[in-house]
Amino acid sequence: MVHRTTLALLVAGSVLGLLPGRAVAGSDLRLVPFAPFGTIPAETYDEHTGRRLGDADVGLTELPNGNLLLVGFGAIDGEALIQVASELERTEDGAALRPVWEESRSWRKGGVSQGRMWIDHHAGFAVCTPAEDSDEKVVRVELPAHERVANVPMNLLLEPLATGEQREIDFQFLACRAARVVDATARVAHPDAASPGPIEVRSELDLGWLTPLARGFLPHFSFWFDPTRAGAWVAHRMPIFTGGPEVLIVRHGVPLRPFLTP
Repeated sequence: MVHRTTLALLVAGSVLGLLPGRAVAGSDLRLVPFAPFGTIPAETYDEHTGRRLGDADVGLTELPNGNLLLVGFGAIDGEALIQVASELERTEDGAALRPVWEESRSWRKGGVSQGRMWIDHHAGFAVCTPAEDSDEKVVRVELPAHERVANVPMNLLLEPLATGEQREIDFQFLACRAARVVDATARVAHPDAASPGPIEVRSELDLGWLTPLARGFLPHFSFWFDPTRAGAWVAHRMPIFTGGPEVLIVRHGVPLRPFLTP
């Protein structure tokens, strides 16, 4: 579970993002208005061998101000940890949700920070902080007009693909290593598959003509959903930190085999 101290800092961060004097913009993302589903326990696995690496979870709860807080973490015991969070507000018409802010932080063995990503959708900028032992600089990235950046709430964004409500979803992703916001598209991986089981959704990041050269440092994401479950997310593949190993985060009690990479 995400530490209470960390959650307090995350919620405090959302207040700082709304201090007087900042221009208020907002995300153009529209997420299905999910009901809070509490915490879903999960585990972290090696994507090739299926070896269990550590604990994980995903949670969606309501904040005192009526907004929702999406949180998650994944760990390789004694080696690495990633924590993510995003505050979601209702749109003016109440028909959808959109992110207020997003944060991702990771550490490797010994508690050495592997960097922090902070996105302030109201103020219209993001900050990428590199690993503490890196010679890279902190980078500020201005968000484009009508931005649709979704680094953290991807499980909520992509679920309508698995339920058949949408065939394709266009969004944007903050690529800290490229110091820019890039376009992305997500689709069901095997739309014609008739076999039962979790539905895989894959996303592709687009850097234009640079994409083939950038594939070495662009993250690869797959999400799996079971529309028959409450909170349809069942698994996803992600890097444990920027440049780190990709791992599987799998919902507790869900068979692992369908998600393993040969």
